[in-house]
Amino acid sequence: MGYYFSCDYRAALDRAVHEGLADEAAANLFTGKAGSSSPNADLGTCIHFTMQDGMGCVFGVPDPEPDDSQWANASQLFGFDLAKTKQAAFASATLAASHMPKTFDGLPWRAEVRAKNRFTQGTIDFLSQDGLQLWDLKTTAKPILGGHIKAPHLYQLITYRWLLKSRGQKMPTHGGVMYVDSLNAKWALPISLDFTTAAFAELTEHVEGYTKFLRSNRLYSTAVPRMGTHCSDDWCPYTSICKQKFLQAPSSGFSASKPLPSSTAPTLDALSKV
Repeated sequence: MGYYFSCDYRAALDRAVHEGLADEAAANLFTGKAGSSSPNADLGTCIHFTMQDGMGCVFGVPDPEPDDSQWANASQLFGFDLAKTKQAAFASATLAASHMPKTFDGLPWRAEVRAKNRFTQGTIDFLSQDGLQLWDLKTTAKPILGGHIKAPHLYQLITYRWLLKSRGQKMPTHGGVMYVDSLNAKWALPISLDFTTAAFAELTEHVEGYTKFLRSNRLYSTAVPRMGTHCSDDWCPYTSICKQKFLQAPSSGFSASKPLPSSTAPTLDALSKV
């Protein structure tokens, strides 16, 4: 959802693939992206489970533990050393867990909680048992610029709030995102949010309206390529048939030129004597 807020054209392509309307190029790009998990993504999955299991969370899905292939894929980041990979995951999980807030009700967090309605669905990392607190874990190798929550991650949290409301539950009043260094466990950054403000009430309405738009017939007629830094930052699979089609690289590299001629204009001193 966060990525779709950056580009409705990406949403249209994803939907076209699912509805069997996309051309072969788009379908291949989508399936190629979905069918291959990066080492960083699998490391994130391993850290998630290690943290949730270590905190004694109540899991909402069966068999959440990463399989051997995910650990093996993540180990590429540590020279294919599985023991070192598990040590790194434990260190990052422990650091993140130490910065997680306590639940208001004093009960263990629920983890991997499924939520859906007729428009979208998602899996919540951490939800308190009283439903008042909602947190997401983000594993990353780079600190967040400026210490602010990333916009796509904020939209993701708000979508979860709306999904819980759609299920007839109370919407969480507080939450946040826990960013943690996935490779070296050198830093963690919890960003807490108060969802009771007027700003978040407005944003929840925008999320609800935009989600319904994405599932409407209007999407295909109004979506346009929205090129920007999010094309790479948000890991869009369609850049080769979208951004690169319009913003083509120069056919030849930069050319060298002679130094520019010096100016022959009169100096200010000369002008002052006119």
